[in-house]
Amino acid sequence: MSQSRLRKRAFATWSAGLLLTSALGACASHGAPGAAPSDSGSAEAGDATPAVLPLSTTTPARVSLAPPVTALPVGQSVRLRRLADRRESFGYLDRAAYQENAVEDAPPDYSFEEGGVRLWVWTTGQGARVICEPVAGGYRTYTYQAGSETPYLVRDSHYAYAYDDGALVALFTPAGMPIDLADGAQPVIYAGRYLDRGHALWRAASTRPHLAVNAYVWSDSRADLAAQRVAWQRQMDQNPDWAAWNGAHRDEEQRPWTETRAQHEAAAQQFGTWQQQRFRGPPPQLYPVQHAAPAR
Repeated sequence: MSQSRLRKRAFATWSAGLLLTSALGACASHGAPGAAPSDSGSAEAGDATPAVLPLSTTTPARVSLAPPVTALPVGQSVRLRRLADRRESFGYLDRAAYQENAVEDAPPDYSFEEGGVRLWVWTTGQGARVICEPVAGGYRTYTYQAGSETPYLVRDSHYAYAYDDGALVALFTPAGMPIDLADGAQPVIYAGRYLDRGHALWRAASTRPHLAVNAYVWSDSRADLAAQRVAWQRQMDQNPDWAAWNGAHRDEEQRPWTETRAQHEAAAQQFGTWQQQRFRGPPPQLYPVQHAAPAR
């Protein structure tokens, strides 16, 4: 897609992006640029890499898609651990939903390449991460708590996979309905592949050069990514078991992301204003300057 077409579409989707920002919120406590990126818009991850790289307005390259789960390498079978109280499995969905909604409408902090695919990363000052990769039909997200190199939730267009200490503890349909864990079942096989990929992506995000996120690509994608989250949330809201769990634990799950959400809401609004101006002038500084790098 040409830069001029991206400019037009970016402006056309600005209003939709702001509406989704209001509906979902967005946030996370950040370190901001502490070291300038190189001329290529990248920073070596081994250096004092800033947690947030300034956005790029260069002509974007063609977006490449990550492989489907069926094409991911087959590793060791994932361990299964069944929760004593099945209702506790909804806690993984809740935690990931609040974490993603806190950060994902603001531009990603940086991107990196893996197998020719550009992935996006949102970090928090505590070291929690969300990594997102484009796939056919949407996006695949990997959600990590602080201090962990493996995701606790992976979500694609078909299932959500919940993990605890490297073991698969729950599987969900897009409607948030739990699926029985069975050795050899196709979703369980996929869960093992996603766990391995999630670990590989965490390491790549920590060690590969950090690249600036392209403003045109982000503006062209943010509404689709948000719509995917809204679709999941809408279906989960119709699940009475999940709704009961969420109602009982909402405050404790939501509270840790309050400050993060406020910061990212402000960043999303700044990006929306710059997008409305068709990205004229330098990119906005989305967060207060703090000389902090993402957790390794």
